Amino acid sequence: MIKNLYKQTGGVYIIIIAISLFAAAGVLGFVFWNNFTNKKSDTVPSNITKEASVDPYKGWSDYESINSKYSIKYPKEWIALKETSQDGPYIRNFDPTSKPSNGGYPEGYINIRVIREESDPDFKSRTGYTTVDWFNALGTTQIKDGPITYSSQDVKDLKISGLPAKSAKAAFTETDEVIYVLRGDALYSINLYPYGISSDPTVKMILDSFTFIY
Repeated sequence: MIKNLYKQTGGVYIIIIAISLFAAAGVLGFVFWNNFTNKKSDTVPSNITKEASVDPYKGWSDYESINSKYSIKYPKEWIALKETSQDGPYIRNFDPTSKPSNGGYPEGYINIRVIREESDPDFKSRTGYTTVDWFNALGTTQIKDGPITYSSQDVKDLKISGLPAKSAKAAFTETDEVIYVLRGDALYSINLYPYGISSDPTVKMILDSFTFIY
């Protein structure tokens, strides 16, 4: 009888061990499956990141101003007229030699012009301010730059190349949007024609590409 009981007990142990082994195999299988699926899912965002990291300026041209220490990108089909000691550069979405016969500009004409102002006697005689004081006053009161008057209500704060900047409305021979950036005591003005064109997707990319070389 004891021998039979031993056989029965041994059989129970075998069954328990077998169940335990099956359970362990199931747990290990689940852990492996879970890790495999997680690794597989982890590879998807990395592929998406690689696709998202494609250079949006691929194929664009790059204008570098060594004198004024900045660079700016523009579409390769646009035209850039190099700066002189007094002016420019002019970046346009059309060939300036292909003006209409009436002497005007073609429909959809966009012009971007970058100028760097020094805090010197010429600037102060024209505006009544140093470049730093002029930039700080812009948007807080009506202010002048030669024949152009800037109203405070037409000035908006923004950032260009990580620096505080201001967008202003300038009306003289034509109405421009001028974005001013102050770097130290050097005042950069990015003149955009026509007024309000900064909201255009291509122009916005051009503005976002404006960086200082050193």
